[in-house]
Amino acid sequence: MWQPYEYWIIGGAAIGAFLIANPIGVVMRVFKSIPSLLKGSKYKSEDYLDLLALMYKLFTKARKEGLMAVESDIEEPESSEVFQAHPRILKDHHAMEFITDYMRLIISGSMNPHELDALMDLDLETHHEESHQPAHAVHRVAEALPGFGIIAAVLGIVMTMGRLDGSVAEIGSSVAAALVGSLLGILMAYGFAGPTSTALESRAQEEAKFLHSASRPASWPTYRATALRSRSSSAARPWKAQCARPSQNLRST
Repeated sequence: MWQPYEYWIIGGAAIGAFLIANPIGVVMRVFKSIPSLLKGSKYKSEDYLDLLALMYKLFTKARKEGLMAVESDIEEPESSEVFQAHPRILKDHHAMEFITDYMRLIISGSMNPHELDALMDLDLETHHEESHQPAHAVHRVAEALPGFGIIAAVLGIVMTMGRLDGSVAEIGSSVAAALVGSLLGILMAYGFAGPTSTALESRAQEEAKFLHSASRPASWPTYRATALRSRSSSAARPWKAQCARPSQNLRST
């Protein structure tokens, strides 16, 4: 089984194809993600409860004290008492970026609830595609590894053809070494690269599910509708005041 040249051929071809086929950003994300797979699932039930508790506190503070009351929490979450009470969420870069960005949009009042929902869906879809890139990259390598093993085996057979004048033992040893390449290609594909790709895809799905939970707590639709009604009522006050002036003038006359 120990055939170093077979390892070099198959491993070198797989790594070279991986580096050529993928951008440097995807390559770095693959190498950073693989060690984290040994830690198990990234999100647990406590993380979902922590997320919902954080969203509830933000929305409750905004309803009681106004939209501008949460602006300091959104702009500087590291120094916010609301976010400091939930260190798990504070350490999650993607979740923090998602929450703060859309809370800024709500505070600015530049979007209605339907536009905000559509933007959230588009953002989640984009993140879903990007988070699956490392898994797809490793999966393509897994599909190519059996082919690289066949190439190594064919190369070994070609070298064996040049030794046909040797003894039967030497020819048999060369053929066995050549067949090791095919075995290694299949073993590395279905024993390492394939399971790694599946694990990376599961991790990406977990993260997408967590972000989707951040975009769909029960408070979001009610809060956005309340914010929209408050902006509409404030915009209607000058009109109501103008309509009231003629009646007041008539009473005075």
